[in-house]
Amino acid sequence: MKVPILKRGEILLTSLQGDLTDRDIVDLQEELLDMIGQIGSTGLVIDVSAMERIDSYLSRVLSETAAMVGILGCDVVISGIQPSVALTLLEIGGPVKNVKTALNLEHGIDMLSAEAPRQVKAVSGHKQVDIVAEKDVGLATAQCRKLMDEMGFIEREQVLFTTAVSELVRNVIKYAGSGICQFHTYKDQNACLIKTIVEDSGPGIDDIEKAMEVGYSTSGTLGVGLSGVKNLVDEFRISSSPKGVRVEIALHGCSET
Repeated sequence: MKVPILKRGEILLTSLQGDLTDRDIVDLQEELLDMIGQIGSTGLVIDVSAMERIDSYLSRVLSETAAMVGILGCDVVISGIQPSVALTLLEIGGPVKNVKTALNLEHGIDMLSAEAPRQVKAVSGHKQVDIVAEKDVGLATAQCRKLMDEMGFIEREQVLFTTAVSELVRNVIKYAGSGICQFHTYKDQNACLIKTIVEDSGPGIDDIEKAMEVGYSTSGTLGVGLSGVKNLVDEFRISSSPKGVRVEIALHGCSET
């Protein structure tokens, strides 16, 4: 059974029914990822008010979906969890992770709408996103996807580079509080290039060499880290001072002609 997906502004809405098969759930996950990647949605509400039970499999798929769409810069809210369902999830040790919850669908929409991102600024031939809140991760990655798609970057290149952008913008929010993310694009008949500069005005990095080590994190999170970002792109430069950190990344691609 195909699960309908509705679009309301920058937010996608879907509702799960009690007669879904495992195949239906996987198909929905794939369709949501495709839609978010194509249109750059910044929010997703999954309503489960019609579900009398959520087993460990569905709980895992919902958690995986939230993690995957998060990489694309989309926030997830699950609405309408019944008390009996919540109790069952606790008993089986399978709470849905990485998502916010809301009492009902309307509340879920309000939660995402209240955090709606600001508009992207056009600055002398390039795009700039001001980073001041968690929602700006979604705005930056959506803008990145849009530019790369317009230039002809293939899907794999888009996923790699937007993952790198997402990690850098999240670092700004986590460690500095605010900053900027700029996109520069270049294209000719045979090739294209996207360059992103992420800069903050935080305290800087004391030891860049250590920060570049695989698996290094001062916050204990499971992000790809600076070393992971470097592996995702063709060009990587980082500089730090007491006035902040500046990271430049770039990816080369061939135009689809």
